[in-house]
Amino acid sequence: MIRILVAIMIFFGMIQAETVRVDVQNDYLNSGFNPRVISLGNTGICSAHGSEAVYYNPALLMVQTSAALLLSYNSYLYDRGLMYGFYRLPLRYRQAVFGVGFIMNTISGIEYRIGRSESPDSIKSVSQQDIIIAMARELTPFLSFGMNLHFLSNTFSGKESMMYSAGFSYREFSPIQYALVVKFMENDAYTASVGLAWDLSFLRLYSVYEVQLAGEYSVAKIKTGLGYQWVENIVLNVGLDGESVSGGISYHLEKATLQYALTVNPLGTQHQVALEL
Repeated sequence: MIRILVAIMIFFGMIQAETVRVDVQNDYLNSGFNPRVISLGNTGICSAHGSEAVYYNPALLMVQTSAALLLSYNSYLYDRGLMYGFYRLPLRYRQAVFGVGFIMNTISGIEYRIGRSESPDSIKSVSQQDIIIAMARELTPFLSFGMNLHFLSNTFSGKESMMYSAGFSYREFSPIQYALVVKFMENDAYTASVGLAWDLSFLRLYSVYEVQLAGEYSVAKIKTGLGYQWVENIVLNVGLDGESVSGGISYHLEKATLQYALTVNPLGTQHQVALEL
């Protein structure tokens, strides 16, 4: 009981910045693609410890401690389905490691109208398919660097675009790990994030400061997360990402891990599940 109270006090002590609502139209700058990471406040640049690092911070592929394969399908907002998977390739070339990922985003029941007052002439679905290729390399025994190429395409506009990411991870002889990630898209949208992960005996704390820029739109915020090792094979997580409050659980089996995350924000409630192998 004392451990739980201490964990709650530390977590809320980390929340010192004013939360800022994130515009839905730029949601791709703040997407979450792992229930564990989402339940930790979407602090993936420093909390990713599996193949999801392909998306969040490719430098963490060098220090991967979790499963090599992640698969998930989630029901999202507004009749939107989200399916994704990431894989850390079991090969090395000149001290570099590689990873790949895919993201499929489908929105169903979109009505096409000639005018606002007209009846819809058709109802269709829009899908977006993304492919990510990532590479990481150890620069020193304490510093890792990674980069990825993120190819995006959708059936609505028929256009294709790219997003580029570069990330670093640094950890010496201390319980604190530091991370830096910069992402930018071809339409002049950027994010820059710095974060840290702090290991304690029964807790792991995460904090990320992130700036998003997209045209005239910009926002800066702090994301926070806390993981609590409840028993040997169960970890409980809580997090805060802007106006999104999240929580979740990771259940470790002998050769797999089940993940679940619940997120509550002004847009609604989301449930995400995933399987790591």
